[in-house]
Amino acid sequence: MAGFLPQATLVPERGSEILLRLLGRYGIDLESGLAKSLLAKVEQEVAVCITPSHISSWDFSSRMVGATSAGCRT
Repeated sequence: MAGFLPQATLVPERGSEILLRLLGRYGIDLESGLAKSLLAKVEQEVAVCITPSHISSWDFSSRMVGATSAGCRT
């Protein structure tokens, strides 16, 4: 969408906190090579906070009445 640019803010003091949360979220063992490599440079990590300037949503539920998830098993 032209004219709708989000704002981004760098937050260096939360970089290490967010890195640890992401490693945990994606199940990356803190003893793995990837984690060790990232954590070795943790002082260089920064968090990026993105604030959208515009949010849109669509409700297609009326068009989906009767739809099934054929072939999908839970």
